[in-house]
Amino acid sequence: MEHFNPYLLLFISLVVSVLYGILRNQYSKKYVKINADFFVFNFIVSLLSAVIILVFAGGFKAVSAYTVLLGIVFGILTAGSVILALQALSIGPMSYSTVIICASMVIPSLSGGIFWGEPISFWQYVGIALMVLSLLLSVEKNSNDRKASAKWLAFCMACFACTGLIGVMQKMHQSSQYKGELYEFLILAFVVS
Repeated sequence: MEHFNPYLLLFISLVVSVLYGILRNQYSKKYVKINADFFVFNFIVSLLSAVIILVFAGGFKAVSAYTVLLGIVFGILTAGSVILALQALSIGPMSYSTVIICASMVIPSLSGGIFWGEPISFWQYVGIALMVLSLLLSVEKNSNDRKASAKWLAFCMACFACTGLIGVMQKMHQSSQYKGELYEFLILAFVVS
């Protein structure tokens, strides 16, 4: 991926992220009839992701036990993140669910300082403060939006934890001597997911 224009990759990432968010929301609100439907969505997304990465990687190579173990944990967290987000979206508002879940980037940001001794910059603190402020200021009464509930908040917070830990797991893998096994790590994770 080193030969791709980073701005093009950023644009593609943003477009795919927005489309995925809309798809997740629509699926959770219109097509989920039973709990198994959450797993069907996760299965399709994970399988598609594994196949795409497998194609880009040009196959699957032998990997270390470290990559296998972290790939399994990463896959479990990924499945948890997808399923919990769908459950939150199915009973609560998309806007607040998305803000809470996206705020999970705080976890890997702070873990860098705690576990890897990385300095937390002034701008990271500003970003964290702005995320908290956006949560506080985003409370709006809209009769067209689904109402928040304790169950919805529990799903959002569990998804927040899973999504944040995904970043920590990726940092753990990419900080190790096995970072060259990234494609295999991701393929394993999506197969497990």
